[in-house]
Amino acid sequence: DIDPQAITHARENALVNNFPSITFSLPDACRVETWQKPIVVMNMIASEQAEAWNTLHGLHGIRLILATSGILKEGRQAYLAQTELWGWQLLKEEEMDGWLGFVFQT
Repeated sequence: DIDPQAITHARENALVNNFPSITFSLPDACRVETWQKPIVVMNMIASEQAEAWNTLHGLHGIRLILATSGILKEGRQAYLAQTELWGWQLLKEEEMDGWLGFVFQT
């Protein structure tokens, strides 16, 4: 996430829901050396996802799954064009109430 308060909240929710092994970090603190099956989750608008991805240099070029949401239906084409430039391959897409969620792999 790009918001330190969101990181704190996510950690608290993970512990409450008995998911102690999930790692949450700001983009510049993200370390993947110990990850066995990296899954990146981004629930942000497209511009925030771009900001986060562009700072996650340690994730570029490795095999991982990305689950993203926070994209309005009207922004679908532009968003998918951007993810293609990043090298993300679309696996699945869902829509609910005008908002889109995606699963990609790299």
